[in-house]
Amino acid sequence: MRSRHRRRIGAIGLAGSVLALLTWSAIASAGLSSRPPIAPTPVRTATPRPQPPSGGPTPRPTSSGPISQVLSCQQGVAAAAGVLTTSARRLLGRCVALGSACLDDPETKDSCCTAAAPTCDQNMDLLDDAVAAFAAQVRQACLGISFDRLMDSSGLGYDYMVPACDRLEPPVEVKNRKKLGTCLGRLLVEDVVHELTGTEQPRALDALLCMGVTDAVPGVSRDDPATCVARGGSPPPSPTPSPRPGLTPSGGGATPGGGSSPTPQGPTPAPTQGPACSSVEVTLTTSFTQTDVFGVSGRLNYPTSVDLPGFLDNDQVLARVTNLTGVNGLFGVRDDDDPPPPFLNFGLTSGGQPIPAGPFVSVRFDCVGSGAVEASQFSCDDFAVATFSGSESKSPCSLSVSVQP
Repeated sequence: MRSRHRRRIGAIGLAGSVLALLTWSAIASAGLSSRPPIAPTPVRTATPRPQPPSGGPTPRPTSSGPISQVLSCQQGVAAAAGVLTTSARRLLGRCVALGSACLDDPETKDSCCTAAAPTCDQNMDLLDDAVAAFAAQVRQACLGISFDRLMDSSGLGYDYMVPACDRLEPPVEVKNRKKLGTCLGRLLVEDVVHELTGTEQPRALDALLCMGVTDAVPGVSRDDPATCVARGGSPPPSPTPSPRPGLTPSGGGATPGGGSSPTPQGPTPAPTQGPACSSVEVTLTTSFTQTDVFGVSGRLNYPTSVDLPGFLDNDQVLARVTNLTGVNGLFGVRDDDDPPPPFLNFGLTSGGQPIPAGPFVSVRFDCVGSGAVEASQFSCDDFAVATFSGSESKSPCSLSVSVQP
């Protein structure tokens, strides 16, 4: 899939650079018969309902616990996948339809395709955004399950998708929930691409070539989508059969009703390890000496063991970043974690009140990996500072990290 570079913010040219950062969003009929009844209709008696035991009402299953977390994760992924594939089919189908209409007239084909290409490009940009949104939804839906359990074959088994993620161009290294969502999203889109261009619209590739947009369509140049298992590849692991209720498994010569206890076969599986912490709060502080500062921007680099919900500059990301200056103005953030290493850009432009030095922003991350999270894994670039008098400079950035167990 085509990746789109996001320019990192640098020094502020008056308000320009900061503003550039911020500008990035059926009832059936009764069926009555006129024929008289042949015989009286027999009276139906109600079948008595089974009564609960005398010890009290039958308890209902609760919606809490590990089972509900797994169910929530799987239902969330399924719902998000339905939205993504529908969007992919609509956006790509529109693009192919525009190009296919141009193929009918050889005399105007080239000019027609040239005119249709920008619209097709815009559709592919929207498809990129849809994949990013899908990844964020997968991460949010499965937040209650450890990443190890998501991947492990004895858990939800998403480790089977890793070879397909490696076959994507460029490949996706699945390190956390959001990366898993990114991979699954791209795989879903590739499958839609191959179904539409290879089966539903045989001249789709001709149309895309005519518009010169094949590089923007995920996986269209591949012979097979990345989900196809290469020859010699392993199928998904077969589930281990469970013993039927009422039967005692025998082991080591044990007989039902007596004898020695069954001997477990093989090593006892180790429990999966969840995140090492619940959240991390990072505070960044400025130390400039100017008293007429109207614009400040910076960048926070963070490890893959923590994550922010949402993507780019949407509301979920904004909700995790707090302006600590006390100055109202244009405040914006942008989270960029693909490709790694991840980083967060942020900036503030004041309309008239000077921005004071001191605590600038705080960012609250979720812990998503099983390894320890340490302050040394976070870093920040020098702040870019602009004053009302027109000067631009750099100011050192300092940060503090608070890890919550």
